[in-house]
Amino acid sequence: EASGDTLGAELIAAIREQPSGDDIEFIGAGGPKMEAAGLQADFDLSEHAVVGIWEVLKNYTKFRRLFQQLFDLATKHEPDAIVLIDYPGFNLRFARAIRKYQTQGGG
Repeated sequence: EASGDTLGAELIAAIREQPSGDDIEFIGAGGPKMEAAGLQADFDLSEHAVVGIWEVLKNYTKFRRLFQQLFDLATKHEPDAIVLIDYPGFNLRFARAIRKYQTQGGG
């Protein structure tokens, strides 16, 4: 969603302004504004914007695949931090999956 892309881009820009901000690598999923701010976008989320439960259900397979791809990316890179913006239904599940992975000896 556009507002999440804007928030993410502003966060990246604010971090980049810090003394060691240029040393931080941003990888993951986002939109064009986040990519312009410095995100290495492995996934463009602008094509995944949905409104309402019906659209979510219609696109369940696509979201499940995206969930697994992002999980694989996170467990491969083992980042120091993961920032989740918007999409609470997706992101809260993702956060639980990452926490479970970490507590079971991964990462």
